[in-house]
Amino acid sequence: MVAVANGGGRYSGGGGGSRHSRRTCSGTGSARRAAAPPPPPPALLEEVERLLCSCDSWQFDTFNLQEVSGGHALSVLGFYLLQREGLLERFRAEPLRMARLLRTLEAGYPATNPYHNSAHAADVLHTLHVLLHGARLTEHYLDELGLMAAYFAAIVHDYGHPGLTNDFLVATSHPLALRYNDRAPLESHHAAAAFTLLADRPDLDVTAGLIAAERAAFRKQVLELVLATDMKQHFAVLNQFNTVHRLAGKVDSGSGSGGVGGSATFNGKGDNGNAAAAAGSA
Repeated sequence: MVAVANGGGRYSGGGGGSRHSRRTCSGTGSARRAAAPPPPPPALLEEVERLLCSCDSWQFDTFNLQEVSGGHALSVLGFYLLQREGLLERFRAEPLRMARLLRTLEAGYPATNPYHNSAHAADVLHTLHVLLHGARLTEHYLDELGLMAAYFAAIVHDYGHPGLTNDFLVATSHPLALRYNDRAPLESHHAAAAFTLLADRPDLDVTAGLIAAERAAFRKQVLELVLATDMKQHFAVLNQFNTVHRLAGKVDSGSGSGGVGGSATFNGKGDNGNAAAAAGSA
């Protein structure tokens, strides 16, 4: 399965994926291509697919994907991971709606921002993906909803970044600092702007298929993750993660299971947001 963006903002991709087939990649023959507008040239599709097939590795080249995809690394990688993990099907998210949302979010990253741009968000998304799976956090801490929340948080974590620091915003009484009472104005803005987009654009609301409890849990975890990217929270988040991990080990030792994964308390239902935040805060 594959997801690539062509010049018209449409996506071609395979059907719903499965977490059990996460590490398989298909060739260009399996990709469904939109009839109009014309799809990218086959050579370009093959290059995008070749790059995406290496996304489980630290050697994945985000900047090469950014160049090959015409500046759409974030939307291409985001759609690919969400689809490949089976999250679109699992949470009843329409693929075309997700594709349009990702392109809209991507456009909300100012291209003039030399660092906090969409390529940076794609790089953070990839880093989070490798850490979550490489450290087996998806087995011990995150359920499927937590994984979707983690991916979404990485995608939006610097959405609409003005290219200024929190300290500067506070010192200059910037409107964002005034709105959020000097407390993590940037991170609060990124999260609020992303959820405002979903509220204002029902055609982009990929959470529409979630039941009320799932929607509330998704929002809570995304907010925790994005707010945790405030570097002033780094050590507090890391200490909390280490405490959870240490307690999980003690529970397992007492039950004779011999590993974190054996703990019913922390397996998939534990401190989802902060576990992922400690893994991928950027």
